[in-house]
Amino acid sequence: MTEPGGELTSKDNNNLIEENDNNNESYALLKASSIGYVEIVESLILKGTNVNLKDNNGFTALMISVQKGHIEIIKRLLKTGAGVNKKSSNGLTTLMIASRLGNLEIVELLLNSNKKCKEGSTALILASYYGHANIVQRLITSDTNVDLKDDQGWTALMKACLKGHSNIVKHLIDHGASVNAKNNNGRTALMIASEYAQITTIQQLTSSDAIVDEIDRDGLTALMIACQNGHVETVEALIKAKADVNKAQNDGTTALMIAVLHNHLDVVNLLLNNEAKVNQSDHCSVNALMIAAENGYHEIAKTLIQSGADVNKKDCDGCSAFYRTVIYEHTEVMSLLLENGVDVNEKCCDPKIRTFKRRKLCTSPKPKEPTFCQL
Repeated sequence: MTEPGGELTSKDNNNLIEENDNNNESYALLKASSIGYVEIVESLILKGTNVNLKDNNGFTALMISVQKGHIEIIKRLLKTGAGVNKKSSNGLTTLMIASRLGNLEIVELLLNSNKKCKEGSTALILASYYGHANIVQRLITSDTNVDLKDDQGWTALMKACLKGHSNIVKHLIDHGASVNAKNNNGRTALMIASEYAQITTIQQLTSSDAIVDEIDRDGLTALMIACQNGHVETVEALIKAKADVNKAQNDGTTALMIAVLHNHLDVVNLLLNNEAKVNQSDHCSVNALMIAAENGYHEIAKTLIQSGADVNKKDCDGCSAFYRTVIYEHTEVMSLLLENGVDVNEKCCDPKIRTFKRRKLCTSPKPKEPTFCQL
């Protein structure tokens, strides 16, 4: 996963500074700011050295000193009028660097400088992701947009939920952060927290009017995402929050089918114990038992049958769970079906080539981890 904000530098810090003009004094200022030579920095400033010169990575002396944590040099550069809102090649400002690193003292220096710091809302996203609660509190002012999104549509709240920073989540919600905002994939903070099994965060969101059955761009709910990943406690938390266990995607796929497909027996049991419909089928008339049979999941198939699954139900091509066990030679599940009265004389779509249409669900990928833009 690419972390938000990208790399602070593109090279090792000891070799970061490269001369990019003919001004040796400006180059010396960059180097002294990196190493922490306060006296040299003062001397160069008195000589009128350009304090806003950038190195090959787009870093100014102020950015470098912020990254290194050289407080005294930062103070002298700010007093000289160094640009606090200059951006590096990958879009970082001094405030964003300090917020990402969690240095509150430097954040205070920057915010209290004569020049008004911009990008406070973007810095908030970084501080929220990295868990710097004190900086989050400091950055939230009347001018801060707590719902600002990055290039991937992620808000500070979403980043905090991903990492499970419950104290930051509370602070953001208390200051008006939208719990139902969506990123570019249509995912809400609750869906993100559910994917990463952040139980405390899930409880915070559901008690703050998060829409439990909201769907993402693929039609997945938070419950479906949790079922796909096999998070039992997450599923329990969402069910407790009144998640609809029988809600279906556009193709009719339910949370139960997803849990079966990914072989999560504990989740299957939990759903069935909370009124999941065992014989509910998708738009191809495929039900959970057929999925279990096709994949050879004996224990899940046994659980479904014990919960009332129809062993003779057929899909839109006329193929039953038993037919699937024959095709894929899942003898253990085949025997289980025979023990439970399956019709062995069924005829299917094309017995000569013994094939049937595969459902989209069978090949649907697991959710991928969010990709963060480099700020």
